[in-house]
Amino acid sequence: MKKTAKKLFIMTSILLMAILAVSLLGCRIIEGFFSYDNDTGTSAPNLSLSGSILVDPDSLSSLLASHRYASKSLLPADLSGYVGIEGAEVWIEELPDFPHQITDKDGKYTFTGLPAGDFHIISAYKKLDNSMMKVRSEPVVIAAITDIATASALALAPADKVVTGVLRDDNGDFVPAGTVLILWGEKFVVGQEGQFTTPALPNDVEIADIIFAKADIAVADRPVIPVQFYSAEAPTVVEMQVGSGQDDFTPFTAVMNVKINGQAVTVVNVIQNSDIVDLSLSLKGLDRNAPGVTYEWDSGRGSFATYPTISDSAIWLAPDTSGMAVISVKISAPGHGSFKVALPLVVDVPVKAPRFALTFDSGSGSSVSAQSIEAGAKAVEPFPPTLAAYKFAGWYKEAALVNQWNFALDKVTAATTVYARWLDEAVLTHILTFSSQGGSPIVAQIIESGTNAAEPAEPIRSGYAFAGWYKETALTNQWNFAVDTVTSDTTIYAKWQTDALPYYRVLFDPQGGSRVIAQLIKSGSNVSEPAAATKDGYELAGWYKDLALQNQWNFVTDTVSADMTLYAKWVTATVKFYRVTFAAQGGSDVPMQTIQSDAQVVEPAAPIRTGYVFAGWYKEAAASNLWNFLADKVTTDTTVYAKWIPETVGNFMVTFNSQSGSAVEAQLVASGALAVAPTVPTLASFTFAGWYKEAELINQWDFATDAVSANTTLYAKWTSNLPEQFTLTYTAGANGAITGTSPQTVVAGGSGTPVLAVANTGYLFSNWSDARTDNPRTDLNLNGNVSVTAIFLEIGMKTPGINKYAYSENAGWINFAPTNGNVFVKLGSTSYLSGTAWSENLGWIKFAADSATAPYGNTTATNWGVNIGADGKLVGYAWSENAGWINFAAAQSTAAIDMQTGALSGYAWGENIGWVKFAGSAYRVQFAL
Repeated sequence: MKKTAKKLFIMTSILLMAILAVSLLGCRIIEGFFSYDNDTGTSAPNLSLSGSILVDPDSLSSLLASHRYASKSLLPADLSGYVGIEGAEVWIEELPDFPHQITDKDGKYTFTGLPAGDFHIISAYKKLDNSMMKVRSEPVVIAAITDIATASALALAPADKVVTGVLRDDNGDFVPAGTVLILWGEKFVVGQEGQFTTPALPNDVEIADIIFAKADIAVADRPVIPVQFYSAEAPTVVEMQVGSGQDDFTPFTAVMNVKINGQAVTVVNVIQNSDIVDLSLSLKGLDRNAPGVTYEWDSGRGSFATYPTISDSAIWLAPDTSGMAVISVKISAPGHGSFKVALPLVVDVPVKAPRFALTFDSGSGSSVSAQSIEAGAKAVEPFPPTLAAYKFAGWYKEAALVNQWNFALDKVTAATTVYARWLDEAVLTHILTFSSQGGSPIVAQIIESGTNAAEPAEPIRSGYAFAGWYKETALTNQWNFAVDTVTSDTTIYAKWQTDALPYYRVLFDPQGGSRVIAQLIKSGSNVSEPAAATKDGYELAGWYKDLALQNQWNFVTDTVSADMTLYAKWVTATVKFYRVTFAAQGGSDVPMQTIQSDAQVVEPAAPIRTGYVFAGWYKEAAASNLWNFLADKVTTDTTVYAKWIPETVGNFMVTFNSQSGSAVEAQLVASGALAVAPTVPTLASFTFAGWYKEAELINQWDFATDAVSANTTLYAKWTSNLPEQFTLTYTAGANGAITGTSPQTVVAGGSGTPVLAVANTGYLFSNWSDARTDNPRTDLNLNGNVSVTAIFLEIGMKTPGINKYAYSENAGWINFAPTNGNVFVKLGSTSYLSGTAWSENLGWIKFAADSATAPYGNTTATNWGVNIGADGKLVGYAWSENAGWINFAAAQSTAAIDMQTGALSGYAWGENIGWVKFAGSAYRVQFAL
């Protein structure tokens, strides 16, 4: 039966390169197609597959007589008369990069180290006259429990047929030259104007068999051999112009249109798990609603929202795992037979690192913006919400307010809501502080007086095991969260025991290279080799145990037994140079260039050839792929070839300057004629916005009206696809400084990193120029530029106001502003605390030194007085005439002043009177700032 020629027009953006997506852990099965890591250090399966390749001796008249054949008695009955052929190449379609085999004298081959799965065996043989023979097997199943599998013998057949076609993107433009295609495990590339030609195929394989099922049901048992396309982006629209299966059929065209999640697919889209794919058909030459027309959709993977058997559209849900997805629709129509239009694509569906929403439920309090957090990352603690007549008491993991969220430790691993805890402002509360004694930080809790605290997650400390919380630093009485109640501001202390298998910190000193993150490694374990550090002009030559770089660390055999530092060794980078030769193809000579590896070639002056017009430099003599001097880089010795167009009087050259985009071929246009709009160039992170007449991009060229009247260069215009960015600028006013990064560049909707306004001696931070008072400051959810200045004020001489009492556990009240004379304690700009306080049982307590007497006779200190450190903590000593020294910097002292409010908090230690407390539920020392 006469066959009608078929044409294939495939519209696609660049597709996902599944075959080349190599698993780092060995072999990863992708629905009958595999990626394989040939590194023998991995734990890839080690299965074997054997078989034989046969040939009809009558087809080998051009072979040398010395070729040897297998014994015919060993052949299956249906292949009697065929012989084994030596020297045939054999490979596996689903593993195109797996080592190919060559048949032995009996035509036999064996693959070893294979994973389990379904495979197609491909074999090819080139005869002495350069004609090809080829064969493709039915699927061969290798089970994981099978050590050695045997494939049926395969008979080679003449292979002189090729498939040609054109690939277009979703704009109808040709896909870039160089796009990789794979058919039967053999790679080939797209040329200029989207054209491609497949490797040779057996002569009895019809184009219809390769692209879609045969229309004639009588031959439906023929194998369906999809062309597999791979690349780095997502599939878009596949257009197939389908011819008839026999002479009396009326041809019609079926176009399959694809949208993902309701959006037309572009080159930046990637199919994700559970994406919704909308499919519809555009038909030409066929009435979609004609009586008897039916549509039957199918897919190898995924599922349809409904199973549409009579609709010309469908909704397909992407599969839960990576793999092949072949979507097809069988169209049956009276007078046309049955046709099957398909997306014959093998797509690796990568799963991006997910992000989850962290939502803040503040109840009746002020709203707090949700955060989008990458899986496994920590959230940024937001500004506390407010609620009239209530105190905010932290964020909790559940509505029952049992487990407090720790922003320093807790990571977001799923969509999460945290809940605000509120306490009645009139209710007496206390702060329970957790001193982790060298362990990881634990969030303090605000507890209603007389109630139990919630037991927090255990802290972590390298080399130690946590042994509970205790009521005192001596670790004598353990805190019982089920029984003990909080009746005052309280600190409890972590107890630690040496871990039987301690953890040690491994630091990486990059020696001038990029930063490498430290690791916490259990004793006796290996260090994970970090990502390679970088240093301009150098190559990393390993990590060493000593600064002298004599003993290299072996990440496979060396284990950790103590805290340690590894040192980077650098060697001067070897600079490679390659020769770039210009083959002028009959034109004037062009000097060779020597180019550093991974650098660009300098475009030379155009050569001259009598009777011809120079049309650019190309990567091959056939002038298929234009060399892009702005983008292409040299990685080996290279030859580029001149392209020439015969010179014709009245013709002009139109050249396209793609401005760093992909190269566009020049055109020779007759005077007064119109140039043809070329293939749209591409540029990462940009969208093409037209061709312009001048480099300044003022006047756009109109291919429908602008005529060519001279040699012309057109310039590409690009618009950025990158998200809008904003700048955070933090400036210190007089008498202070800013610590942290400024300026910062943050994408729209993102957040900056914290900065701290630090006052000079004698000054305090007041506020930011935009009236905010938070310090440190973090700007969240940006929608514009921010530029603020920190304002600092002189402290001055201030006295306690209505809040003026401290309390000693053994000496009673201490009045910081007694009325007996001008003896109150002052907060000053030079000595910080000065003056005298009055104790009802101790008498006067001095806060400023008036002698050089050392505190505690057995110390070497020569000065005393109470000052304020940069962190707001009080340091130094006060003197009681009857009770001796009061130490504000004792080991467990926590006395501090809030420079925003002037309030004191925490404790100081008196050698004879015990702890002095500055803030209780009914009293406080607070200076009037």
